[in-house]
Amino acid sequence: MGNCPTVIGETGIPMDINHSVAYHKKDYRILEQALDRVMKAVEKNFVHLALWNYTPDHTHSLGDRWNEEDLSIYSEDTPTSYDEDGGRAVRAFSRPYPIRTKGLPVALSFDMERSLFKYSFRQEGDVLPETEIFIPEIHYKNGFEVSINAGKYHYDSRTKVLKFKGEKGVVHYGITIHSSKKSLFREQDRTKVVPNTQKRNIR
Repeated sequence: MGNCPTVIGETGIPMDINHSVAYHKKDYRILEQALDRVMKAVEKNFVHLALWNYTPDHTHSLGDRWNEEDLSIYSEDTPTSYDEDGGRAVRAFSRPYPIRTKGLPVALSFDMERSLFKYSFRQEGDVLPETEIFIPEIHYKNGFEVSINAGKYHYDSRTKVLKFKGEKGVVHYGITIHSSKKSLFREQDRTKVVPNTQKRNIR
């Protein structure tokens, strides 16, 4: 979008796609995959969005109760085996993202199936780059690993935010986050395992 700040006012997916197959089979993966494609496009272009929509009294039979639409990310009829809070396609819209960055973003991506998040940015001017990344627990129930090429960071388990700060002499930065198989803390080069149940200050 060039240098123009952009917010997409309404975007999402009709949850009753393919003749409501997700409801009949109680399999929400097709909805996750469809919404994931929307989110990937948003991330790639560094734009913001208002996800449409949330209907507190949504049901499968009545939808959003307006104009026969069915886009709500919540439903009273969502099986508790899928989401005990009634969410729909939650894995697709609850994803890691940079809340703010002091620097110039270069690339952003998230692989939902692999829980693999990548973010790169570079320094602007003389100020050291900083960024804060929200990390939702839904993708990292066993903790996660963080890889950086330079700088330092720490993770706050209360806010689910990873805070990063660059270092002198480095212009380009890359941060990679992926799911950990073990909820352990270890140090290996510049990779740290950060359990989602603990707060670790990493320097």
